[in-house]
Amino acid sequence: MKNPSIKRILVMILVSAAPLATANQGLVDATITDSMCAATHKSMRTDSDELCVRNCVRSGAKYVMWDGRNAYVLSDQKAAEPWAGRKVRVLATLDAKTREIHVISIVAR
Repeated sequence: MKNPSIKRILVMILVSAAPLATANQGLVDATITDSMCAATHKSMRTDSDELCVRNCVRSGAKYVMWDGRNAYVLSDQKAAEPWAGRKVRVLATLDAKTREIHVISIVAR
């Protein structure tokens, strides 16, 4: 961008739009897993993480987002189903009280 006026206008738009986003909204690289196994599926002795996640959810576990340190329950369990056992990038908001993730979008990472 060679025109400094256009650059200033874009910066002003970005700065003024920032307050519109919620403070707890963000992008997270994570794995869609289950609340029973979370980080590791080795003890389940299945052929794949995806199979383990799906079996655990069928047995009553919930889909969770594992960020490498913490597991967060996903508010929309149906939206998480196609991503079972996969690494994804999630745009979401976090409900700090319930530690529940409200998914806006999920894409492959």
